[in-house]
Amino acid sequence: MYKKGVHVSVVNPLSVKRFIQMKLAKVKTDKSDTKAISEYGRLNDVPLYNVLTEVQSEYLQLFRLLDSYLKLRTATKNKLIRRRSIRYSLKVCLWFFEAKFKTFKQRGRGFGDSFVRVS
Repeated sequence: MYKKGVHVSVVNPLSVKRFIQMKLAKVKTDKSDTKAISEYGRLNDVPLYNVLTEVQSEYLQLFRLLDSYLKLRTATKNKLIRRRSIRYSLKVCLWFFEAKFKTFKQRGRGFGDSFVRVS
Protein backbone atom coordinates (compact mmCIF):
# COMPACT_ATOMS: atom_id res chain seq x y z
CA MET A 1 0.00 0.00 0.00
CA TYR A 2 2.86 2.36 0.86
CA LYS A 3 4.43 1.86 -2.58
CA LYS A 4 1.13 2.84 -4.21
CA GLY A 5 1.11 6.19 -2.39
CA VAL A 6 -1.39 5.33 0.33
CA HIS A 7 -0.58 6.85 3.74
CA VAL A 8 0.13 4.00 6.13
CA SER A 9 0.58 3.91 9.90
CA VAL A 10 1.70 1.00 12.03
CA VAL A 11 -0.05 0.98 15.39
CA ASN A 12 -0.03 -1.42 18.32
CA PRO A 13 -3.08 -3.68 17.78
CA LEU A 14 -3.77 -3.81 21.50
CA SER A 15 -4.29 -0.05 21.70
CA VAL A 16 -6.76 -0.21 18.80
CA LYS A 17 -8.54 -3.14 20.46
CA ARG A 18 -8.86 -1.20 23.74
CA PHE A 19 -10.18 1.83 21.81
CA ILE A 20 -12.87 -0.33 20.20
CA GLN A 21 -13.76 -1.91 23.55
CA MET A 22 -14.15 1.53 25.15
CA LYS A 23 -16.81 2.35 22.58
CA LEU A 24 -18.82 -0.64 23.86
CA ALA A 25 -19.80 -1.69 20.36
CA LYS A 26 -21.86 -4.86 20.41
CA VAL A 27 -21.65 -5.53 16.70
CA LYS A 28 -18.37 -7.14 15.63
CA THR A 29 -18.06 -7.27 11.85
CA ASP A 30 -15.30 -6.40 9.41
CA LYS A 31 -17.22 -3.28 8.42
CA SER A 32 -17.62 -2.07 12.01
CA ASP A 33 -13.95 -2.87 12.74
CA THR A 34 -12.89 -0.86 9.68
CA LYS A 35 -14.94 2.12 10.82
CA ALA A 36 -13.53 1.89 14.35
CA ILE A 37 -9.92 1.69 13.09
CA SER A 38 -10.54 4.66 10.82
CA GLU A 39 -12.00 6.63 13.73
CA TYR A 40 -8.99 5.67 15.87
CA GLY A 41 -6.70 7.11 13.19
CA ARG A 42 -8.67 10.35 12.99
CA LEU A 43 -8.90 10.90 16.76
CA ASN A 44 -5.35 9.89 17.70
CA ASP A 45 -2.06 11.24 16.47
CA VAL A 46 -0.68 8.20 14.66
CA PRO A 47 2.76 8.53 13.02
CA LEU A 48 3.16 7.70 9.35
CA TYR A 49 5.08 4.57 8.49
CA ASN A 50 8.73 5.11 7.56
CA VAL A 51 10.12 2.62 5.09
CA LEU A 52 13.49 1.09 5.95
CA THR A 53 16.31 1.57 3.49
CA GLU A 54 17.94 -1.50 1.99
CA VAL A 55 20.88 -1.17 4.38
CA GLN A 56 18.59 -0.84 7.42
CA SER A 57 16.55 -3.80 6.27
CA GLU A 58 19.68 -5.92 5.78
CA TYR A 59 21.02 -4.96 9.22
CA LEU A 60 17.69 -5.85 10.77
CA GLN A 61 17.75 -9.27 9.11
CA LEU A 62 21.33 -9.85 10.26
CA PHE A 63 20.45 -8.79 13.80
CA ARG A 64 17.51 -11.21 13.88
CA LEU A 65 19.71 -13.99 12.52
CA LEU A 66 22.34 -13.27 15.19
CA ASP A 67 19.64 -13.29 17.85
CA SER A 68 18.37 -16.68 16.70
CA TYR A 69 21.94 -18.07 16.71
CA LEU A 70 22.47 -16.80 20.27
CA LYS A 71 19.24 -18.47 21.40
CA LEU A 72 20.29 -21.70 19.70
CA ARG A 73 23.72 -21.53 21.37
CA THR A 74 22.14 -20.99 24.78
CA ALA A 75 19.73 -23.89 24.24
CA THR A 76 22.60 -26.16 23.21
CA LYS A 77 24.68 -25.17 26.24
CA ASN A 78 21.72 -25.84 28.54
CA LYS A 79 21.22 -29.23 26.91
CA LEU A 80 24.88 -30.15 27.45
CA ILE A 81 24.76 -29.03 31.07
CA ARG A 82 21.60 -31.08 31.61
CA ARG A 83 23.23 -34.16 30.04
CA ARG A 84 26.35 -33.75 32.21
CA SER A 85 24.14 -33.48 35.26
CA ILE A 86 22.23 -36.62 34.29
CA ARG A 87 25.49 -38.45 33.56
CA TYR A 88 26.84 -37.42 36.97
CA SER A 89 23.63 -38.58 38.68
CA LEU A 90 23.87 -41.93 36.92
CA LYS A 91 27.51 -42.31 38.03
CA VAL A 92 26.55 -41.57 41.63
CA CYS A 93 23.70 -44.11 41.46
CA LEU A 94 26.02 -46.70 39.91
CA TRP A 95 28.63 -46.09 42.61
CA PHE A 96 25.95 -46.39 45.30
CA PHE A 97 24.60 -49.68 43.92
CA GLU A 98 28.10 -51.11 43.44
CA ALA A 99 28.91 -50.27 47.07
CA LYS A 100 25.66 -51.88 48.23
CA PHE A 101 26.34 -54.93 46.06
CA LYS A 102 29.82 -55.34 47.55
CA THR A 103 28.33 -55.15 51.04
CA PHE A 104 25.67 -57.67 50.05
CA LYS A 105 28.31 -60.06 48.64
CA GLN A 106 30.43 -59.75 51.77
CA ARG A 107 27.48 -60.53 54.01
CA GLY A 108 26.52 -63.44 51.78
CA ARG A 109 29.87 -65.22 52.23
CA GLY A 110 28.93 -66.25 55.75
CA PHE A 111 25.84 -68.15 54.62
CA GLY A 112 27.77 -70.92 52.92
CA ASP A 113 26.35 -73.02 50.10
CA SER A 114 22.75 -72.14 50.83
CA PHE A 115 23.35 -68.57 49.61
CA VAL A 116 22.85 -67.95 45.91
CA ARG A 117 25.47 -65.54 44.63
CA VAL A 118 24.61 -62.96 42.01
CA SER A 119 27.46 -62.22 39.62
